[in-house]
Amino acid sequence: FELGGHSLLAVRLFSLIQKEFGKALPLLLLFKESTVEALANALTIAEETTYLKGVVPIQPEGNAPPLFILPAGLYVGDLAAALGKTRPVYALYPYQNGRMVFRGSIQETAEIYYRCLVEFYPQGPYLLMGHSADGLFALELARVLRRNGRQVAFLGMLDTHVPDFNMHVGHAERIKPHIERLRK
Repeated sequence: FELGGHSLLAVRLFSLIQKEFGKALPLLLLFKESTVEALANALTIAEETTYLKGVVPIQPEGNAPPLFILPAGLYVGDLAAALGKTRPVYALYPYQNGRMVFRGSIQETAEIYYRCLVEFYPQGPYLLMGHSADGLFALELARVLRRNGRQVAFLGMLDTHVPDFNMHVGHAERIKPHIERLRK
């Protein structure tokens, strides 16, 4: 990026890597492993590693319960730095059978996220964050976790629209059901 690269070139690079080597690496890996040598090393990692199981370490140090971001964007490095070295931060992607799953329904994708997450971090508690439309995936993942008896300690939804949000109703009327749901 410092030499003039941009996100479309990054997507193209990872598409070519998948075509040439048959491995779908998460795009976020480019921001963690930013040299050609580091990307080559990532390609040689066995398929059992977290990169190919839907979990990408952003800042793996610390003893506090980790924060899992669905899927992480460019801001996660800054977020991880702001949290310090006490809380691990991971990006979570919907991977199945060593490949990223292109989204179906929110419920189906949340189940895939669930399997990736619980395989990597079975004990919980879970701290989740989703950005934009992925906030809805984080919300559904939290529901799946709770339905399976797992503790969700935090759910952050950044720039996410409220489910069932009706733009044609007045503001006070729109938020009233959501406030009531929060009170329960």
